[in-house]
Amino acid sequence: MAERVPKPFYIDDLKRKHEAYPYDEVGSRTFEVAHEGRTIRLLMPRDMPPVSCRVAAARGEALFLVGEQLDEEDEDGRVIEGGNGILIVALRLADRDATFWTLAWHQLFPQTLGFLGIPEF
Repeated sequence: MAERVPKPFYIDDLKRKHEAYPYDEVGSRTFEVAHEGRTIRLLMPRDMPPVSCRVAAARGEALFLVGEQLDEEDEDGRVIEGGNGILIVALRLADRDATFWTLAWHQLFPQTLGFLGIPEF
């Protein structure tokens, strides 16, 4: 297991470029993730990049995911390279037990995942 208390300490600090905007279910897509023996549906804006989940945890109405941004093709067929880590915070939809909507999506440097005990991509 990787040492969890590096010296000096390490922080992945997101401050400058930060956006927030509304979206609805009609303009979203669904990502499915296995968690505690069941499939959970996660709604996110349609233009979010594809992701692979590595760690999932839930507490109350909140779902926390750590994963990897995957490669994707744009409309012109060019490959947009993934590889960054992703931290997602989602909240349960009131009318559906196994469906959550994405509240926060933050990119992480790949080396940040190493401090969480998740190998770099």
